[in-house]
Amino acid sequence: MPVSSVSSSPAATPKSQLGKSADSIAQTFDQFLTLLTTQLRHQDPLSPMDTNEFTSQLVQFSQVEQQILQNQNLETLIALQGANQVSFAASMTGKAIEFEGNSLSLTEGESLSFNYTLSGTAGGALINILDANGNTVYSTQGKTAGGTKHNFVWDGRKADGTQAPEGTYRIEVVATDPAGQPLKVSYTAEANVRGVDLTDGLISLDVGSFTVSLDNIVAIREPKKATPA
Repeated sequence: MPVSSVSSSPAATPKSQLGKSADSIAQTFDQFLTLLTTQLRHQDPLSPMDTNEFTSQLVQFSQVEQQILQNQNLETLIALQGANQVSFAASMTGKAIEFEGNSLSLTEGESLSFNYTLSGTAGGALINILDANGNTVYSTQGKTAGGTKHNFVWDGRKADGTQAPEGTYRIEVVATDPAGQPLKVSYTAEANVRGVDLTDGLISLDVGSFTVSLDNIVAIREPKKATPA
């Protein structure tokens, strides 16, 4: 669920599987030493026990214990990295981000800002705004230069000039080269971060009716009111 802030105090968590493994190996090692001491105390002086086997087992116990300790240190580092990511994500609340994707959440009275880049110079480019059902609610001609990021701001009004209902909308640019062949189009979108989502332990940013993964962010900026072009 969305949250706007994250406490800096570490939360109590159950003991990890590595911690349980360390406890188990320690208990087994203590039992082994008890048995070894008992055997040595009662061994036949005329036929002493082979110490090579004991030495080999001691070495194996030591190696396992060292591996568990190394894994525990790694587990701690991973947990700290996760906490740092949560703190970083929480600090982005209220910021404007640009992220890979072509969908945005419309709130009445606001505008949606999209960016698109054509793989080559187009002979023509048509910008369509589609609703969640795939219906085109607005269309206009777009810029045609290839390899340049073009910004398009939709004011939230449909083709007939009426306000579109709140919800998720996406941009679709249909472009062809001078020979009439379709061009590849890549998209980014811009939105203000409303909070942080931690569902299933995954960190993402709440930008309205959906969330954005940290991996998809390409820019972070101070928020500003979009003005239709």
